[in-house]
Amino acid sequence: MSDYFKVYIGFCQRRQSRDPTHWMLIYAVPGSQTCTWVHVEGGPREGYVLKILSGKRVDSWGIESRELIGYLNRSDEKKLHAAAKSIPLQRCQRWTTALVAKLEERGLIPAAGKAAQLQNRIEPSPYENQGSLGGGSGSKSNVGYLVEVILLRPNANSDAQSPQSRVRYALT
Repeated sequence: MSDYFKVYIGFCQRRQSRDPTHWMLIYAVPGSQTCTWVHVEGGPREGYVLKILSGKRVDSWGIESRELIGYLNRSDEKKLHAAAKSIPLQRCQRWTTALVAKLEERGLIPAAGKAAQLQNRIEPSPYENQGSLGGGSGSKSNVGYLVEVILLRPNANSDAQSPQSRVRYALT
């Protein structure tokens, strides 16, 4: 068995024509039919979630293309996961670019300027500036978290409670 992983950027099929392409980091043992996906799901309204999914098919129908960005020692897999967890959650293209930059910075993949190349390929998104529940999504400083507080009052006609007021707080 190989002592390294091949590391790729996966470019997924578009769900709708107006949506930007979903990006993810993929790594696999050379010649293997399975791999691990490292990516962010969600959006500015529902929040973002980091997913690290092993046992995925290398030739998954949802992935339109893969681009090899380097090699990672198998002994550094946990360092890759730690780097992924340290990146603020945001749009997948920006998050993936930030992860590649961190991997280059830490010497886990060759510092060949791949992050800078990816930065130039980030597509505009119709959702970019709609705020975020789970971390910034743009190049500007965005809201870190949106918290909604709902104060309830007893409903006179039943045991249920109905909203009395709603307050939203933006925490940075």
